[in-house]
Amino acid sequence: MAAALRAALCSGLLLCVSGMVPKPRNARITSVNLHSILQWDAPRFPQGNITYTVRSKSINFPGDTYDTLRTRLRRPEWDVSSLSAYGDYVLQLRAEAGQLHSPWVTLSFKPMDDTVVGPPEVRLKSESGALHVDFSGPFAEHEQGRWPLRQYYGSWNYRILYWKKGSAHADLASAPRVSQVDTKHNSEILSQLEPWTVYCVRVQAVIPEWNKTGELSRELCEQTTHNGQSSLQSPENVQVHVVNTNFTLSWNYSGNDPNVTFSAEFQWPKLEDTGWQELPGCQAVAGTGCDFSSAVSEYYDAHYVRVRAQAGALLSPWSHVLEMVPEHLAQIGPPGLELQSTDGVIKVKVSPPEANQRNKMWIDDLSFKYNLVFWENSSHPQLQSKNIFPVDTIDDLAEDSTYCFKVQANLPLEAKQGFFSPVSCVKTTQKANDLLCATNLSVVALNMKFHLLWNNQEEQEVNYSVQYLYGFQKMLNDDYSDKWPSVPGCENITSTCCNFSSIITNMGFYYLRVQASKGHNKSCLSREIKVDPLRTNGIGPPGVRLDLSDTLLHILISPPGGPEDQVMRDNYDLSYRILYWKNSSDKEEEVKQKEVKQTIATVADVSPSTLYCVKVQAFSAAYNKSGAYSQQECIHTPAGTPLPLIIFGIFMGALLVVLLVATPFVFVLYQAYTKIKYVFFPSCQPPLNIEGFGAEPFSSPYLSAAEEPVENCCVIESMITEEGNQIDFTDYKHSKHSSRDSGNYSNDNNSSESKGSKETLEKEIV
Repeated sequence: MAAALRAALCSGLLLCVSGMVPKPRNARITSVNLHSILQWDAPRFPQGNITYTVRSKSINFPGDTYDTLRTRLRRPEWDVSSLSAYGDYVLQLRAEAGQLHSPWVTLSFKPMDDTVVGPPEVRLKSESGALHVDFSGPFAEHEQGRWPLRQYYGSWNYRILYWKKGSAHADLASAPRVSQVDTKHNSEILSQLEPWTVYCVRVQAVIPEWNKTGELSRELCEQTTHNGQSSLQSPENVQVHVVNTNFTLSWNYSGNDPNVTFSAEFQWPKLEDTGWQELPGCQAVAGTGCDFSSAVSEYYDAHYVRVRAQAGALLSPWSHVLEMVPEHLAQIGPPGLELQSTDGVIKVKVSPPEANQRNKMWIDDLSFKYNLVFWENSSHPQLQSKNIFPVDTIDDLAEDSTYCFKVQANLPLEAKQGFFSPVSCVKTTQKANDLLCATNLSVVALNMKFHLLWNNQEEQEVNYSVQYLYGFQKMLNDDYSDKWPSVPGCENITSTCCNFSSIITNMGFYYLRVQASKGHNKSCLSREIKVDPLRTNGIGPPGVRLDLSDTLLHILISPPGGPEDQVMRDNYDLSYRILYWKNSSDKEEEVKQKEVKQTIATVADVSPSTLYCVKVQAFSAAYNKSGAYSQQECIHTPAGTPLPLIIFGIFMGALLVVLLVATPFVFVLYQAYTKIKYVFFPSCQPPLNIEGFGAEPFSSPYLSAAEEPVENCCVIESMITEEGNQIDFTDYKHSKHSSRDSGNYSNDNNSSESKGSKETLEKEIV
């Protein structure tokens, strides 16, 4: 005891000295049905008052900082179920005591992988020699509600294990007498069982895509009754028919039992926890069909239906379970149709299916396309079909004749065709021959400049107003008869032409009509004409300009409509088809073609002294439209030069360049050579008497002379010769000097003169 106390005191002392708190021990996550609890054991710390901090970080977003889930926790656990079930996390935990804290303890946690799938809820019922097993769940419990776990995982099966009571041991998976049934539904009928025998059942969830198997439910046991051989047969060929939001269940029954009635049950995800429910409208039905429209309110969820027969106390086994998704089975019901005959035409108004209904299978009424079928009510009717708008007009009908109509709503994107409406018939009236009305409406469009033309039947002056309607307004279910504005600049005009380019954009389409008026009380509306701008418009000829450089012909193209017409370039994605040929009068030349996307093209290797002609056409592959060709443009290539002459000219030019460059270079080399030779190797030698006099070497005038020796001279004042003559040498008196002072040439001369005088003097003395 003393030793343990002493060890605790020592460890506490060490902890205080080191300033560290021990890490929490045995950290773990317990997760069942996505309800996840982080738990740990408290560290051994003698000072007490330990709190904890828990934080998390998502692995799916590297670099994210940790988010603190809770601080100052006193209990060694924390609920981390608030983390997204689809995430992948790193959890960290540490202990804290005042300013001290332990290192972080790190755990990884992936809820969908780490959670344990709990056991489902199971109900067992013995009936007609079979066991009816209903199961639901397990469920994920959250603050927002209770959600089936199968909605998280997607793929989901139930595995039913059943056996005779007492015939299986604890390990059901390997027990030889345990039978197994897998199903995607929330119920199953175990048939072909021994009568008056107790069977036990356990159920577990199986998730193949996640390789997960849930826990087994608790064991339920029931005794079968008689052998189940009932005289009542099960209904067959169970089907569901859906038209709009009207649901009809039908089946076949081959039995001949009197007073047989039929009942149906259904199940769908929101009723999963309650199992099979009675299907409203399909209980104790005497026929082989029933309407259960009131029971379905969710049209995009899977529903399960089953039917059985009953005659007094006898019950047939349930039919096979039918799975159906209402939106997949639904068919489009007939639309409404209204007809009005006036002035030789029939005005048609179509109302969409489910109009004025609160619950709708088809949410977007504007997505419907209507197909009208009509014929003249005669002994040999010929059916005609036409796609129409919700409000439309049918003309070109015979006067005073009865025509019958039916209409169908379709959804092309979903490949669904609806039922036709009931047939309605109406008689046409005579057409009023009003000479005031404008006729033969036509549209002329070039380079996005639009003009409406029409004919005038009235000889007198008539005022016209051109009106237009946006195409999308005809797709609405509203009456658009009073929504026709006038084209600016085309109101109360007397001409039969209108420029309506100001209202045109590159999107959508338009309808135009002309209202003619004369006086104040008389007016007439023409027939409508549809204008789809990008398809009605014509592409004009482009501009072309030619240029030459060397042997290349350059073709410069200006887009149709000029540089300011951006709509043409942006919407048509124009390409250009170029035709070019040699325009020779003596023979017919082949026309060559070239297609380009750019507005500059080049033709290579054109012949000299040749007239080339070019025409260009703009076209749009996206709209399958081609414009007119441009005017023919021609250009004459310059005359060519014979090849030998060109070669000779190039040779002479190169030779001249070489001479011009080489001559100065040779001259410089020559001058340098002569100077070097003159200095180092002179061409002439000095005379021998000069070269050897005084044993002094010859010095070049261009080289620095070495220091010459100083001459020592003496002065003889006078002397007496044999004849007694006194010779005066005063003129020969010299002072010591250096030849450097008098120069090289003067020094040589003086030396020579000195030597000559000396020789003369010697001779005279002798």
